Amino acid sequence: MFREEIMEHGRRVSDMLNTYPDIATSEAQTKNSLIEPLLRRLGYDPSHPEQVTLEVSTELGGKMDYVLTGRADVKIAVEAKRAGVKLSEKETNQLRSYFTFSEVIAGVLTNGVQYWLFTDLDKTNVMDAQPYRRVNLGDPSDIDVEHLQELTRSRVQQSSVHEKAKKEQYRLAVNEIVAGELNSPSQEFLKLIGKKAGVNLTKTNLEFLGPLVTGALNAHLHKEGPPDPPKAVTTRKQFAGATLFGKKLSVNSYREVLTSVVAELQTRHGDGFATRVRDEKVFRGKKRWYLSTEQHHLSPRTKHKVGDYWVDTKLNARDTLRRARRFLKAFGHDPDELVIHTSND
Repeated sequence: MFREEIMEHGRRVSDMLNTYPDIATSEAQTKNSLIEPLLRRLGYDPSHPEQVTLEVSTELGGKMDYVLTGRADVKIAVEAKRAGVKLSEKETNQLRSYFTFSEVIAGVLTNGVQYWLFTDLDKTNVMDAQPYRRVNLGDPSDIDVEHLQELTRSRVQQSSVHEKAKKEQYRLAVNEIVAGELNSPSQEFLKLIGKKAGVNLTKTNLEFLGPLVTGALNAHLHKEGPPDPPKAVTTRKQFAGATLFGKKLSVNSYREVLTSVVAELQTRHGDGFATRVRDEKVFRGKKRWYLSTEQHHLSPRTKHKVGDYWVDTKLNARDTLRRARRFLKAFGHDPDELVIHTSND
């Protein structure tokens, strides 16, 4: 659910800036309309001073916009800029000074859309020169969501923030090294490959190995993996029930599994259900919809009413399950939350 909340907030930020472009010119409006709603999603209520302290004085005479206090009494400093400001290193000075003279475990520099996350991996109580993660709420990735979740009031801990930051630091370094080796293998890498291949490591042979290793890397990089193994359940005869979000469903067929998924999503997402169905292409094909409030949008052959929606159920068992899992994924849920039981389970 947290991922869905962040995705929903990201869409709201985009809509607000498109509808009210003046927000970008006002720091106060950016705080009120973009930043504070996210703080609430992270579990910090700006109206509760034990959770959020506003305009905190710094040692150098400035003010920190927000200091957040988690349940473990750990603190996060947040420096806010108006949405029209492009974040850069020069915008970090105020945050850096507060970080140095206070007991915070993380710092956040934000313009309401971009969130730069800092900590002190290099030297204790000295904010790192570079953020360990740059989160873009206009298009947040799963990794972005994970990093934000570590800062929520119920979870934030210095050890977990440092662990996430260190892992992100390593991930970026590994990605850079791998990309470099793919484009131009280093001598060290060529020697490693050559040694394992039993090649005499002369200068001529290493030069000869270069294009061979590059070609092999690219061939394996673009090689299609083995096909997915067939699902254990493909026929009505094998079907023995299903579980969704840990709850056993009262169903006797794959068609009922699909309609149960739709019913559960309507219940869980309320008003946001209609918006997601309208915006996500997964709910409609080239010629007809798979889920709609309008009967005429669907094939007249096989459709079932679930709440306010009609569901296309003219599918075989395998495609029915695939569509049910795609619907779950479209709403930010793990498709594996739907478990099918067979007579062999």
